[in-house]
Amino acid sequence: MSTATIGSLRSASEYRYSRLVQGFRILQDFQAVSFDPKVADLAPSAPGLTDYDEQNAVTYMRILDAEADNADWREVARIVLCIDPALEPDRARRAFDSHLARARWVARHGYRHLLRRDRPTSE
Repeated sequence: MSTATIGSLRSASEYRYSRLVQGFRILQDFQAVSFDPKVADLAPSAPGLTDYDEQNAVTYMRILDAEADNADWREVARIVLCIDPALEPDRARRAFDSHLARARWVARHGYRHLLRRDRPTSE
């Protein structure tokens, strides 16, 4: 792969990540965001953001960070998703795969849904 290709991939990745961070900053204004959310066995696959996505914004960021660090999926399942892959390997793998796919979708497309929403007003 050429240096130019690597540079453009890095730029695109950094852009998507910055958009994701911007979207999650907007999410911080919502009461739904949890820093220790209950994680389902499967992430949603809806064409738009769901309440689950909002509640698990931190989970998605942690999974994307782990992917960027080339962390082993078993470690991510155990630490982030709280599923022990030694005890429940199939469940852990399904949960990891679905949450990683959803985190990628949110990073690439879902943040647009956040940016289009009206921000809550203070009362």
